[in-house]
Amino acid sequence: VANAAAAVNAGLADCVVVYRGLAQGEYGRFGQSTGVSRVSSEMSFQAPYGVVAPPQKFAFRVRRYMHEHGIEPPALRAIALAAYHHAQFNPRAVMHGKPLDADRYDQARWIVEPFRLYDCCQENDGAAAVLVVASDLYRMAALGPEDVGSVQAYENFTGGVLMALAEHGFFRPEQANQFLTLGNLIAPDGQLPLNTSGGNLAEGYMHGFELVIEAVRQVRGTSTCLARKHDVSLVISAPLVAPASNLLLGSPHTL
Repeated sequence: VANAAAAVNAGLADCVVVYRGLAQGEYGRFGQSTGVSRVSSEMSFQAPYGVVAPPQKFAFRVRRYMHEHGIEPPALRAIALAAYHHAQFNPRAVMHGKPLDADRYDQARWIVEPFRLYDCCQENDGAAAVLVVASDLYRMAALGPEDVGSVQAYENFTGGVLMALAEHGFFRPEQANQFLTLGNLIAPDGQLPLNTSGGNLAEGYMHGFELVIEAVRQVRGTSTCLARKHDVSLVISAPLVAPASNLLLGSPHTL
């Protein structure tokens, strides 16, 4: 999306379609671990010890972060419950009609601590596209966390959302237990409605592309879970790895 916006801003194009399509069934899912005979780079320090799948790699980082800042498991649970709550209003979501409550979350099997089953994103086929066009008026947004009405955060695992929200200034790490509650994270009246379409956890896994589309729906006022303050929506990308990028989408009068 950033490349498309740059091309339009530079006058190289008037209209750019950015798309993502997934049909993984023939080749296996991204979340699968695979047997390898030779490894190099980062994997040479992981594979010999059985660390070969994404949840294993990210669990180390998230668990250390939670330990250092005194963050309790209910913070991750709130992120998952918010996603499933919003998915119940979104007929496009793969988890539409499949609600999640705290008891079911707590009873779900461990994948790798601190991640239970519902802390992990979906694996599904699908497609998404965004149309980027030129604007007659452009100015840099002078906005901060207090101006954001909703956040669409990439969550291959809930721990990444926890860390990203703190790093973007919505709360300090030591405030996570108080901030990350279900009431704070759901639309329309939560302090920071999160992943209002269901996100990767409950709408579907399109490598975060569906998060961009949901941010557009928020700004347009067409989301199935519209935040009360919906004229600015932040998209946080990257699955706990660098480099990362963000999109700040807003209505004409906010940007």
